[in-house]
Amino acid sequence: MSTRARVALLVIAVVVIAAHVAMWRSDMPRDVAFRFTVINAIAWAVVLGPVFLVARWLHAVERRNAERERGEER
Repeated sequence: MSTRARVALLVIAVVVIAAHVAMWRSDMPRDVAFRFTVINAIAWAVVLGPVFLVARWLHAVERRNAERERGEER
C-alpha cells in the first residue's frame, strides 16, 4: 500500500471516529446513537470487506505471475 493510500485511509478513519465521538457526546438519545453506530459499522464492513478481499486476491495473482516470469513455477 502506498503512503498516499495509507494517509487517506488514516484520515477517513480519524474523521469517522471523530464523528462518532461527537455523536455520542451530543444530546442524542443513547439508543439512537447506538443504532447509528451499528448501522455505520455494518456499512463500512460491507464496503471495505470486498475491497480488502479483492486486494488480497490481486496481490496473490501478481505474486504468482511474478514467480512464473522468473521461472519459479511450483
